[in-house]
Amino acid sequence: MNGSKGRVLFAVPAAFPVGGLATWLDTLLPDLAERGWESWLAITDGRHADADRYLELHPFERHVRLRSSTGSRFGRWLSVDRALEAVLPSVVVVANLVDLFAAIGRRRLRGEPSPRVVTAIHSLDPGLFADLDAPGLAIDRLAAPNRLVACAARGLTSFPAERISYASYGVDLPERFAPDPEEAGSQRALRLVYAGRFERDQKRIDLLPPLLAALDRRSLIWSLEIAGAGPEGDLLRSELERFGDRVVWRGALPPKQSHEELLRPGSVLVLTSRWELGPVVGLEAMARGLVVVAPRFVGSGLEGALRDGETALLYAFGDVEGAAARIAELASDALRHEIATAARAEAARRYSRPVAAAAWDELLTRAVATAERPVASVPVPAPSGRMESWLGLALAEAVRTRFGLEVAHTDSGSEWPHTLGGGLARDDFFARLEAIDQAFAGTGD
Repeated sequence: MNGSKGRVLFAVPAAFPVGGLATWLDTLLPDLAERGWESWLAITDGRHADADRYLELHPFERHVRLRSSTGSRFGRWLSVDRALEAVLPSVVVVANLVDLFAAIGRRRLRGEPSPRVVTAIHSLDPGLFADLDAPGLAIDRLAAPNRLVACAARGLTSFPAERISYASYGVDLPERFAPDPEEAGSQRALRLVYAGRFERDQKRIDLLPPLLAALDRRSLIWSLEIAGAGPEGDLLRSELERFGDRVVWRGALPPKQSHEELLRPGSVLVLTSRWELGPVVGLEAMARGLVVVAPRFVGSGLEGALRDGETALLYAFGDVEGAAARIAELASDALRHEIATAARAEAARRYSRPVAAAAWDELLTRAVATAERPVASVPVPAPSGRMESWLGLALAEAVRTRFGLEVAHTDSGSEWPHTLGGGLARDDFFARLEAIDQAFAGTGD
């Protein structure tokens, strides 16, 4: 725990404190510390990034905040400089914060000390993959939490294959993974669980109400506990009102409370997503004795953790009648126990905390020993206003700082962008990913 292997700084957005990215770090940071790394956390802070809320849900003592008082891109680069100078990491792991790569690239071009840089891609966004080929971004290695990410990076970019590593998410494996006999015997209704962000593009929460209606048409007795947060939460709540008190809203639960109260053995975790790279809640459910009912989402094939009839029950994406039919099968206690047992064994073999920590330990060790990739030029920020055009970046930043002027941002993606953008058109990108995922389904292990 003395940091003998080096100091690692993980940089992530604080805009979404409820979700798999934050949960992943809850276990990985202390586990790396046990393996000799001094672990640090850097989180964004600003009008659209609530660092206080993030740290309330995910407390970690060694942390720094990334905040630009002016809101300009140049200001973000300066905040990265301040964080690096405060922590002095040997390696930085970045998820969804492109200004970290640009700021470190700028340091390298100026001959200033800089750490090795690992990008951890946790989203299927074409811009994140296009960033791998951007000449002005300092990216020395890629960490892929899902085998599809690694395969797509090799097939869709020119990023060197030898600099790509697979390192899975890690989850706890509690001793109890079967329901208490009294609890199981008292349940007449099949207990369903939904946990995630409330939005349509990826999570497809709009499929949840028709799925519950399909269960009613089958006369299945069910209850649903739903936890999470997101931009379409109010819409989802209004659409679920017709199911009355069978739907229980749990809000945004801290990880410990979620594990103890929501992910209870014997329950069924329902997923409706178009794509996932875990999801972390799915792996947690497998480890805790729940059965996962999920679509064959993009990201499930090559990874191969959810195998129909063995470790999960799967249905065609968007097929709510098919999903209802699979859930109805789980009225059988024997089938639930059989699948839950196999799923837990899979989670223990591939996704336990020791397995994930060992992979990350090796990845970080390689990163420190890896030569820097050359940076050709630093992307020039688009002017945040006329001031940059008149005064230049540095002087405009000084003026904004002196007079308390701030660039207005409409959302977290504007305040701290995830990517430079570019790459394949979204539909083409997903078509290629789906083809890769299906072609190699079941071959990733």
